[in-house]
Amino acid sequence: MRYEFFLAWKYLRSRSRQNFITFISIMSILGVGMAVCSLIVVMAVMNGFNSELVEKFIGMDAHLTVHVPDQVSISESLLDELNSYPKIQSMSPQMSVQALIRSSHKARGVLVKGVNWEMEEKTSRIVESLKQEILTKNLTAEDGTPQVILGFDLAKILKVQVGDFIEIISPTKLMKRKMRGADLQKFQVINIFETNMYDLDVSLVYISLDMFEKMFENEDLDVFQYINILLRPNFQLEKDSEEIQKILPSFMYVSAWYDRNKNLLSALKLEKTAMIVILFLIIIVSAFNIANMLIMFIMDKTKEIGLLKALGAKRKSIIMIFSIQGSLIGIAGTALGFLLGLGLCALLKDSSWINLPTDVYYVNKLPVKINFQDTFWMMGGAMLICFVSTLYPAFFASKLDPVKALRYE
Repeated sequence: MRYEFFLAWKYLRSRSRQNFITFISIMSILGVGMAVCSLIVVMAVMNGFNSELVEKFIGMDAHLTVHVPDQVSISESLLDELNSYPKIQSMSPQMSVQALIRSSHKARGVLVKGVNWEMEEKTSRIVESLKQEILTKNLTAEDGTPQVILGFDLAKILKVQVGDFIEIISPTKLMKRKMRGADLQKFQVINIFETNMYDLDVSLVYISLDMFEKMFENEDLDVFQYINILLRPNFQLEKDSEEIQKILPSFMYVSAWYDRNKNLLSALKLEKTAMIVILFLIIIVSAFNIANMLIMFIMDKTKEIGLLKALGAKRKSIIMIFSIQGSLIGIAGTALGFLLGLGLCALLKDSSWINLPTDVYYVNKLPVKINFQDTFWMMGGAMLICFVSTLYPAFFASKLDPVKALRYE
C-alpha cells in the first residue's frame, strides 16, 4: 500500500484535537448519504410512474392508429390491405364523438366510441378491466335494445349499475332542444370497466359501431374515425409505422401511441430532469461540507504536513493524501445513501398504506422501479462531485511552507 493511502486512512480515523472537525466529517457523510438516498428514491418513483403510464397507455390505447377522414368510409378492402402486413396482430375500426350522457340522476359530457366489440377486445386491454364477461358481442340485446359500457367513475357520477338505462344525446339535438320522445336514444348498461386511469374511467363510453352510425350519421358533428392496430410482440414501432403508411392512401396517416401522449411524456421527462438537478445541488452542498472539513483538518494538521514535506514528501503526495481522505468520505456517504435508498424503495414498493388520487396521478398506488444502470451513474456522479470538492483543500495543503509550519516546533 502506498503511504498516501495509509496516511489518508489514518487521518480519517484519528480523533482531531477539535472535535468539531470530526462532527463535520460525520455530517458530511450523512449529508451525501441523504442526498444520494433521495436521488435513488425519487428516480425509482419517477421511473415507476413512467413505466406504469406507458404500460397503461399501450394497454388502453393501440400501438398504432390509422386516422381516416370523416368523408371516407372504412371499407373491408382497406382492412384487408392492412391485414396483409405481417406484423399486425389485430385491428379495430372505431368512430368517436363528444356527446352528452344522462341518467335519472345526473348528466355529463363524454367521449362516445362506436366499436366492433369482437375486434376491440382483441386489440385493447380494456376487456381486462371489465367487471364481468360480455355475452352479447355486438352490444345489442336479444330484443334489440342497444347496450353501453361505461367507466367506473362515470357510473358512480351517474349513479347507475349494470342493468340500468341511460340516454345518449348528440350535441346538435341538445343545441336545437330536440330532446323529446323519439329523439332520445336509451341504452342499457351491460358492463362497467375500471382501468384506474381517471380520465378514461370518467369520460369513456362504448356502444356498437352500427348504433353509432345510426345515431350520428346525419349530425353536423366532428366525428373522428380511425383504425387501432395492435402489433405482434417483435414490433419496431417507427419502422412498422413507416411500412404501414406506405400501404395507406395519401389522405390517411399513422400515429404511434407516444405521438398521442407527447405532452404528458414530455412533462414527465422535464419533471424527472428538474428533480435530478435539484437533488444533485443538494449533493454539491454536501460536497462543500467535505471541502470545509478538509480545510479545517489541514489547519489542525499544519505541523504534520510541514514535517512530511521536510522529510521529502512531494506536492503530488500531499494532494493525494487529502484527496483520498475527502473521497473516502464521499464513497462512504454514497454507499450509505445507496443502502438507505434501496431499503426505502423496498418499503415503498411493498407498502399498501399509500393511496394516490387517480384523478391526479393516473395510478392509485405509488409505483417504484429501480433502474440500476441509472442508479450507478448517479452514484458515480455523486462520488465525482465529492472528489472535485477535495481538490482546492488538497492543493492548499500542498502549498504549505514546511519552514513556517515547523517554525515553533
